[in-house]
Amino acid sequence: MLDLASLYTIPVSSDSLMDGNFARATDDTILFFSPHLRPLLREILAGEKDNQDGDFYVLEPGTGPVFRKLSISRSSFYNLQIGTWSIDLRELDRLVLSPEIAKIYQYQETRCRGRADYERGVSSSSILRIKNSVFLITGGGTNVVTPTPEIQRIESSAILYDASTGTVIKTFQLKMPRRRHISLLINPQKVLLVGGSMETCPFLEIIDIEHTTSSNLQTQPRCDRNMFTACLDKTGACWIFGGANKTGTVSAVEKINLSNGKVSRFPDLSVPRSYNAGGLFNVNINVVPLKNGTFIISSGSQINPKFQPQSRPNFNAELYRPTLK
Repeated sequence: MLDLASLYTIPVSSDSLMDGNFARATDDTILFFSPHLRPLLREILAGEKDNQDGDFYVLEPGTGPVFRKLSISRSSFYNLQIGTWSIDLRELDRLVLSPEIAKIYQYQETRCRGRADYERGVSSSSILRIKNSVFLITGGGTNVVTPTPEIQRIESSAILYDASTGTVIKTFQLKMPRRRHISLLINPQKVLLVGGSMETCPFLEIIDIEHTTSSNLQTQPRCDRNMFTACLDKTGACWIFGGANKTGTVSAVEKINLSNGKVSRFPDLSVPRSYNAGGLFNVNINVVPLKNGTFIISSGSQINPKFQPQSRPNFNAELYRPTLK
């Protein structure tokens, strides 16, 4: 367990919240930072601010963590340099730092406009880069009390969107409405959708990008939960970490083999972790696999099921080593 409390001495904004507080460099070094730095990282990457220094908690492979002040610079439109470490495009997307994702949020704001009861567009979608500047936008919510059939279609829609030109390439329908879910790139032609706050929603859905179709998977995790985080490992298996249900925040860890549907339960996390998802610039994926087979998972909060506003943030991170129960 890594104590990160010293990174939270500055009050965080609604933009950065409490999550998304580490970056994985291309050599698997983990750079933890205060969440208030995320807007600055985004502005430097977009070329809106000059290079600056920041405080980081550095965890290099095979060594213990150390605090260091590091320079932050943009080496290209698609690459951020922190000290001697390079943060690549996929990692920038995970942290919702890419300038193109900001453009997609602007597009999302234009959807559903014209209704007197809802003028803020679509939120709680999952946004995933497929290739170059083409993104997949899935699901979302409008929070309209009495949604029309048109709005219901939006909540179960999938959009291929070119952020470089601001154009919709194609729109098609998911099997079910989803929001506050996670999308993971299996390969350039397949995307896995995980979870979603709709109670009737099958947990997993696979999208075929080439044919713009989708299909539900019947596999269900053993632990009922939402507000979790998830990732794919190097074999393509889907890992589910933490979350929350009616009993409160959970520590459960499960691995889903997508090829045969087998669900394996692994030892719990050291502390329960649940995550906000779907808000503006929220980071939904707060766990990453490392090359040695371990995972880094960070932040999140612990929810009191009776008094949710009194949820307690986790000012820590965990190096998780999976071993079958």
